[in-house]
This record gives sequence, C-alpha cells and structure tokens, in this order.
Amino acid sequence: MDLCAQIWKLLMLQKPIEVTAILKTRIKGLENRDLVDGFAKLVEMDLITFLLWLDSRKIELNVLFQENISKNWEAIIAQENKISKEVVKINQAKRMNKLKRLLKRNNTEEDVMSQYMLKTYAWSRSIQEIENSRFTKVLQDNDGQDNFISSEWAKSSADMFRERSIWGRNSALEERKWRLDFTE
Repeated sequence: MDLCAQIWKLLMLQKPIEVTAILKTRIKGLENRDLVDGFAKLVEMDLITFLLWLDSRKIELNVLFQENISKNWEAIIAQENKISKEVVKINQAKRMNKLKRLLKRNNTEEDVMSQYMLKTYAWSRSIQEIENSRFTKVLQDNDGQDNFISSEWAKSSADMFRERSIWGRNSALEERKWRLDFTE
C-alpha cells in the first residue's frame, strides 16, 4: 500500500493537471470536489492520514475508478484492440500481396529457367545431330572416294600392264628386236 501511495504522490507531483482532470470527471450522485481536494492534499499528507482519508471515501472512489475510469479505460482498450486488429489485417493483406508477388516472380523465374534449359538442350541436340550428319557424310564421302580411287587405280594399273602399254609386254617389239645379220 505504501508503494501505491508513493506512485500517487509521484503522479500528483509530475502530472497534477492530468490527475485533476481525471478526478474532475462528473459522475451522477457523486460530489467530486472533495476527491480533487483530497488527492491534491496527498502531497502534503503523511501515509497514515492518506490511508484514513481513502477509507473514509471508499464508496466514492470505487464509483469513480470502477464505473467511470474503468469504462473509459475499457473503451480505450477496445479502440486499441480494434485498431490493432485493423493493423494486423492490413499487414496480413500486405504480406499476402507480397507473398503473391514473390510467388509469381518465383514461378516466372522457374518458367524462364525451364524454357532456357529446354531451348539449350534442343539447341545442343540440334548441333550434335548436325555434326553427326556431317561426320557421317564425311565418312561416306571418304568411303566413296576410297572406292573410286581403288577402282581407278585398278583400271590404270591394268591399262599400264596390258600388252603394248608402258610396262606391258610388247610382242611386236620383241620380234623387231635387232639381230645380227650374218651376211653383213
């Protein structure tokens, strides 16, 4: 109780106008001038005198604090709760919008990345197929060229070694070979 009286004294010393305004609240059937004067004298009173004064004004103080001030306090709390709920609702809406934007952005990035991967894979497969077809064509061309060269070599070789060719046998020349004529 001593601590409560100390707090009231501090309030009266630090905020006398605000405390007086609270105590001057008009309540039906209650004379509040005596309460204002009593709390104003709290600064001058000792603790025991203040406690005796509180006991003598218990009914008026209960009416003042429980009915009037507590109603105002409950109204303030209700208003704060309402504002808090609205703020929470607004923050949740903002958060949901932000999450939707992030989800949309993430989905867009995933789509772009998957399209990039598919196009890159298709591009590399296309290049690989082109290079494989070129390689196959080169092998076929090389094989065709080898066959052509082999056939041409065989034909040229046969032409060179047949009768009366460069390296072939020439029977007419063999008969015309120079012989010693014994009559000469």
